[in-house]
Amino acid sequence: MEVLEETAFVQSLGRHGIEALEDGQLAYIDKERVLGFDFTNLSTGRMDAGAIEMAQPGDRRMETTMVRALFKIIEKLELFPVHLFSAEDEWLDEDPIRMKEAGHMTEAEANALILVDKMGGKMAVLQMEQDELDQAVSIVTPQMTLFSNRCAATDESGKFLACFSEDDEVSFNTTDKNIYQAARKMALEMRSQVPFEIIFAEDYK
Repeated sequence: MEVLEETAFVQSLGRHGIEALEDGQLAYIDKERVLGFDFTNLSTGRMDAGAIEMAQPGDRRMETTMVRALFKIIEKLELFPVHLFSAEDEWLDEDPIRMKEAGHMTEAEANALILVDKMGGKMAVLQMEQDELDQAVSIVTPQMTLFSNRCAATDESGKFLACFSEDDEVSFNTTDKNIYQAARKMALEMRSQVPFEIIFAEDYK
């Protein structure tokens, strides 16, 4: 994991068609070209044999499964390094050790956030390599489930933009048709193996 200065990072993304909105979240500038899909736990989805992870609605494992599934797609697309961006400008405003001891956070989540703090990345962009995706999951999931923090993940060229919201939704977006078709194929393949719903934008056009 590396720590990057946020302002310079956002400026670099502008050259690749991504901007920071007034609410702090990242978005593609040319909205008409955006292709994507959402993971949501508003419905229970399907739970066939071989599911990625057993989870029940309302369980934090549901969000963990959604985040992990998204990073699996990014891993297969080989879009590295991945950059994690916090729309709230801060990755942790609580003591991870205290939250772990209270049973609100897993040990992996606490350790990942402690590392972020030690590296001085509390209010910075985090650069993650392929072998650090488990850490990325441990950093992102508490943002959605514990801190009500919106965050995003993207590669350095803006080929994809994933958004993680505080209302338990994970979105994959891109303006590259080839990347979208590859990601869509993977999402369709995992559709029967995950406990959440996958919604494709074209289904509502």
